[in-house]
Order: sequence, then C-alpha cells, then structure tokens
Amino acid sequence: MCGKLPTPCRPLSPEDYENFEEAVVDQATAAQTIQELEAEIFILEALEEQARQVVHSGQDRKWDELSRLLQDTPEMHDAAGQQRKLILFTEHRDTLNYLATKIRGLLGQPDAVVVIHGGIKREERRKVQELFRNDRSVRLT
Repeated sequence: MCGKLPTPCRPLSPEDYENFEEAVVDQATAAQTIQELEAEIFILEALEEQARQVVHSGQDRKWDELSRLLQDTPEMHDAAGQQRKLILFTEHRDTLNYLATKIRGLLGQPDAVVVIHGGIKREERRKVQELFRNDRSVRLT
C-alpha cells in the first residue's frame, strides 16, 4: 500500500483487490453488524438532508456575524474611520474562496481581498504579502 490511505501501488489480483476493498470498507464504518450499518446509513442520510436544507436556506449565521463585525465593530476602524487590515485563517480552501467572494462583495472592492493558500508558490506568496503590507486598498488576506 502507498501513502497514508490503503492505496495499491501496483495492479492487484482479484483476491488482493477484494482484500483491499474490505480494508477500505472496514475503515469507512464503525458498524459491526448489518443493523448497525443500516442505522449508520439512516443517520448519514438524515445528515445529508439537513446539510441540503442549510445550503438551500441561503442563511449562514457565521457569515452574518463576520459581516456584522467587519461593518459595525468600532475596533475594525482606525481614528480616521478607515477600515483596519485583517488576516483571516481558514482550514479549508473552499471556505477561503467562499469568504473571499463574500467579503469582496461586502466591500464592493474585489482587489481589497488577497488570498494565500498552500497551493500558492513562494514568489506569489511574497507578492501577496507585500500587497497586504503596502497597498492601502488591500484590507484582508
């Protein structure tokens, strides 16, 4: 097996493939019986439906709170009323992209938000850091 996941490095014989498949399935569930597996599937389907409802609701309480903080918190503005610079950290790139889009829309200035993530090469990262430090129009990274 290669890497962290039980990924085969070479083509497998039918027997080895079956063993590999069982190992992957065994890691995907904590169920010990068919009844436990069915209960797990039922719970996962309910969670999937709940997630679908959240997405379709258009409501995002965390974004609402961040938006309020960015707009209404006195500490987010300096003595001249200029919005202070801010660095936000996220764990996932899709969250980063989501927030960057929402904040750009909120500020009405697409260039006011710059992003850095693990896929950005060192030279580009330095350029983004330089923009954040020295460009007055860049507010968030």
